[in-house]
Amino acid sequence: MDPLVSMVMPVYNGEKFVVETINSILNQSYSNFEFIIVDDGSTDSTYALISSISDSRIKIIKNEENKGIAYSFNVGIANSKGKYIAHIGADDLAHNDRFKYQVDFLENNPMVGICGTQATFFGIKKGVSNMPLTHDEIASSIIFRSPMIHATIMGRSEIFRENQYFSTPTGEDWNLWYRLIPKTKFANLKQNLGSIRYHYESTTQKNLSKGLIVEREWRKKMLSDLGIKLKNNHETIFIECFSKCNFHRYYIFPFFSLTYIAIILIQGNFMKKIYPKRGFAITMMKRLGRCLIEWVRYIGGFFKKGLSHVDSV
Repeated sequence: MDPLVSMVMPVYNGEKFVVETINSILNQSYSNFEFIIVDDGSTDSTYALISSISDSRIKIIKNEENKGIAYSFNVGIANSKGKYIAHIGADDLAHNDRFKYQVDFLENNPMVGICGTQATFFGIKKGVSNMPLTHDEIASSIIFRSPMIHATIMGRSEIFRENQYFSTPTGEDWNLWYRLIPKTKFANLKQNLGSIRYHYESTTQKNLSKGLIVEREWRKKMLSDLGIKLKNNHETIFIECFSKCNFHRYYIFPFFSLTYIAIILIQGNFMKKIYPKRGFAITMMKRLGRCLIEWVRYIGGFFKKGLSHVDSV
């Protein structure tokens, strides 16, 4: 009998954390799975460590040279047998009931193709996720960020086989979700079933500068798909303020610019029909409100710092 779930995990020079990650998968309460580990040309002891673990569910694929995370995911998926494909980062952890919850959800919701969960962040960044739950919420928020935590994903194998990961400096998952939004339904479970480790040696941290460039170009692409081309000042406000709620250079709230951007985004989607109309409009209005809240926080902190400086003179 073929395994119902295929966990695919690329790893490159992950000797510090990979054994802990592997154990979090092998200790799943749901046992009908295979674990495909793709060693992406590691130069440390990663391959020796994963090879030393004796478990019949583990299948190791070794790239002779470093090919990148997208290539490694695609290779792992091509060699999988499961009805469902799951992902995890080689430095992250899975709750021991993760597979159980996700398989149950996907079996009972055949229209959903991709299922994620909530997660805890630990290491140099701490917190708990608040990812959107329904397809409309997920689709409508993708223009701002990746609305799924990649290390918690499980999806139907045919979707991943027909839609491969593209190689980019960062954000391979965001790119894939955007391409899949018109093709399948998404969902995030409300349960916290993963732990995402933030550390200075992670791929995300190493590629921060490249990631910002890719992120900027990716947002411009999404605007273009809506038939929108913003002028330079509005483009900057969209990327920095509307998308990231970053107001470090704005001492006066750019209300009219943000309102204009929200309106033309809604109008663009009304014409192009890329996102759910009602959900997208609601998301844009909520974003406008959040921008105002974040700006007030920034200005409050700015004046508080200024007053404390005056008091100390």
